Parts: sequence; structure tokens; C-alpha cells
Amino acid sequence: MLATPVYIICSPTPQVGKTLVSRLLSEFLLLKNGSALSFDVNLKEPSLVDYPLTSLRQRM
Repeated sequence: MLATPVYIICSPTPQVGKTLVSRLLSEFLLLKNGSALSFDVNLKEPSLVDYPLTSLRQRM
């Protein structure tokens, strides 16, 4: 059974670049492995949803 890496990006402070790091990591994994799955669990301001990974796949 292969191990699946899990990356958790979090900070109690707003406006520090969590969405940017999450998007960069997701796009890197998508380009490297061909698949990536990202979740944004911030119920107040889900900003990762503004950057779908499907747009990156269409450019490839």
C-alpha cells in the first residue's frame, strides 16, 4: 500500500498567504503527478474556490 502525503496549510492570522501557498502547492502537485485534491474549510471566506484547478488542466 502506497503512502499518500497530506499537506495542511493553516495560520490563525489572516492575510498571510495561505491561499497563495495552497494554490501553488496544488498546481505543483497537479503538474508533477497529474492529480491534486484541495479543500478550503474556511466557512467565513472560502477563497480557494476562486481558483479552480480545472483551469490549469485546460491550459496543459
